[in-house]
Amino acid sequence: VDAGCAFRARGKTARARDCFDKAIGLNPENYHAWVGIGCVERDDGRYGKAEEALARALAIDPRGESAFVELGKVYLEQDKFSDALGAFKKALALDADNDDAYVGLGDAFAGQNNYDGACAAYERAIKANADNDAALIGLARVYRSQKQFQQADRVFRQVIARNGKDIAAYIGLAELYYAQHNFSSAQEAYLSAISIHPQNADAYIGLGGVYQAQHKFQQAEDAFKRALELNSRRDIESMRLGSLYRIQARYAQAEEMLQKALAINPRSSSICLELGLLYQDRKRYLRAEEEFKKAIRIDPAAYASYEALGGLYYIQQRLAEAEAVYKSALAADPHNEEACIDLAFIYQEMGYLSRAEEVLLSASSMDPLNEDPLII
Repeated sequence: VDAGCAFRARGKTARARDCFDKAIGLNPENYHAWVGIGCVERDDGRYGKAEEALARALAIDPRGESAFVELGKVYLEQDKFSDALGAFKKALALDADNDDAYVGLGDAFAGQNNYDGACAAYERAIKANADNDAALIGLARVYRSQKQFQQADRVFRQVIARNGKDIAAYIGLAELYYAQHNFSSAQEAYLSAISIHPQNADAYIGLGGVYQAQHKFQQAEDAFKRALELNSRRDIESMRLGSLYRIQARYAQAEEMLQKALAINPRSSSICLELGLLYQDRKRYLRAEEEFKKAIRIDPAAYASYEALGGLYYIQQRLAEAEAVYKSALAADPHNEEACIDLAFIYQEMGYLSRAEEVLLSASSMDPLNEDPLII
């Protein structure tokens, strides 16, 4: 088991799997070996297999807090934030000072846009272990999401100063620059991450996104393909490549890659959204509508799917249905400023100017510094 953990830490998941399998062959009730199998299955993007292995570990030891933590991470990678919260809370019920569980809890709250909960969880992790860089990085990501860019930059650099080879800190810093449209600095940070760990697929995914944002499509494609070479078992690599092909109107290749991603993760709202956009581009509106609705069913909190479905209805001049979509989005999140603006636009198109003004005033009250929503 120790050898398996060492191989996994060096990114050699196949060798790690062999070690854990041998341990299980010697003792099928080896809790730590089953947790190890769950970890390498997650590393390879085989989330169902990871869940099965961790369930086996918990059957052996129902109080195995490490299995709950790893199970929470499996859920996080599938955007199953509620399930992740449940797993991390079970780990914390067994050990109230488990800093890794608090980091996972923070990541799950952040995934639900519950930034207060995320900050509180990361701060508890840091209190339990002041050297937990993952907690600091999580805190910096929350600052970035809240557009507190200076605070985020300070924390990322704090981690890098402490550990100059922390890949996650460089990737987080790159994402921060990207959010500010500072693409040259984002590119530099991703390349720094790649120089430290040339086999890191996430860094290539981010680098491809930077190139795509600058319309450097060939370089973006090369970066996404490199990520796919490094990790073909996850959905994100195929999805990003499919999205790039869609933007370039390479529709057959786009559909092939998106269907490949969906086969890996059928419960991804992001993939369904991308497929819907592809079908919309090809004027296959019924298929687009089906995919957008599927995306909303999978993740009712993701506004991009509501926005896409409402936009599709607008294109078809199905204004009453567009209105209903944006109202549903506001029912899911009453403070969604984008939904208010989109709904106001539909009211304007329907000739309901007083309703449009009322909704826009509501949007303005959410962000008093933003005067643009008041302009129709």
